[in-house]
Amino acid sequence: LSLFSNLFMKVAVIWLREHAAAAESQPVVEALRTYFDGYLRTMISMFMAVTGGVDWQELYKPFAFIGRVPGLAFLSYVYFMYLGVFSVLVGICADRAFAANKLHQ
Repeated sequence: LSLFSNLFMKVAVIWLREHAAAAESQPVVEALRTYFDGYLRTMISMFMAVTGGVDWQELYKPFAFIGRVPGLAFLSYVYFMYLGVFSVLVGICADRAFAANKLHQ
């Protein structure tokens, strides 16, 4: 989470420095300032994206607007968190539940 948060915060800051004044990008500027305004806010936003606190598409849209690579990086983060980390956690919990069940039988 920390690595991805740092990456997305830096992408947002660099893009805002160069494009914040453009009128056509104001919704993107607003979204980046809302969700990626600092390291802690970025970490919370990234956590909310995978736990249902905010829809991940809402956080994806600004990065897709910025470019293909930042958009794909965000999708990779969501994919990794959903399928990688959560699947492992569910597997560990299920394994412990089965082991506990065997002890009680």
